[in-house]
Order: sequence, then C-alpha cells, then structure tokens
Amino acid sequence: GTYTFRAYANDTNGNNNFTTTSSFTVDTTRPSLTITAPQNTSYNSVQTNLNYTVSDTNIQACWYSTNNGVLNQTITCGNNATGTSSQGSNTWLVGVNDTAGNTNTSRITFFVDSINPSLILVHPQNTTYSTTALQINFTVSDTNSLFCWYTNNSGTTNNSLPNCGNVSY
Repeated sequence: GTYTFRAYANDTNGNNNFTTTSSFTVDTTRPSLTITAPQNTSYNSVQTNLNYTVSDTNIQACWYSTNNGVLNQTITCGNNATGTSSQGSNTWLVGVNDTAGNTNTSRITFFVDSINPSLILVHPQNTTYSTTALQINFTVSDTNSLFCWYTNNSGTTNNSLPNCGNVSY
C-alpha cells in the first residue's frame, strides 16, 4: 500500500521541528506470470513459439530461456519469444521482476518427437505368391515406444502386432 510519513520533535524548551512529508509505497506482491504456449504435453513437431502473459503495475524487466535457465535472454515485457525446441524433453521458462524487486518465474516442460520411426518391409515383397500363408517380416526402430499394426485390405481392417513382432497371416 501507499504510506505517508512525517517526523516531529520538540525539546523541553518548547522548540518544535518536523520533516517534510514523505510518501512511499510498499509492494510485496509478485508480478503475475503464465506461460500459455507451449503446453505441458507431447508434440510431434518442433516448437518455436513461447507465449506468455504478465501483469503488474510496476513491471521492470522480463527474460526467457529455452534451456531451463542456463542461458537467459532479455525480452520486452509482454512480447512473445521464439526459440527452437530439441527432440526429447524441453524446459522453457519466463521470468519477470517489478521495480520493488519482486520476482516471478514460470517453467513449462514438454516433449518433442518429430522424427518418424524407421520402418523397412522385408517380406512380403511386391510380387506374386503361390501361397496364402505368408510371413510379415519387417524391421522397425525408434527412440520412443512403438505401436505396430498391419493391414492386408488397404486399411479397412488394422491388425495389431504385439511388441511390433513379425507375424504369419
């Protein structure tokens, strides 16, 4: 709040004195800060937008980081920032302080996997076979968990492949 201060003094002989009035404000409230994008989720594309909202009557400075605060960059308060996320886990943050020295930071952690799994069909090959008992043989790899399936009718019916293993049909 805002306060007004004035000091008075008098001695035993009746002499008085006082100071001029001084007004000051005590601000113990942290600025409000919310990261709106990216969100705490998994993305299948690289993220580049860091959007946030900030509010305080006496904002002094804002900063952001796309590497969990290892390297902070100053930004004009209220302006969104751009960065480039990496594959895997990312932690981005925004910070703000006001003229009274109150500080607030907000962090968001999200995951990026924008690389398609590697998939090679070994068998059956694009040819004519004289039997209906065929092996589905393929290799698949990815840095993350996989879910595999096959179709033999142009996608009308999908058949799950437990543990992404080869199968006969």
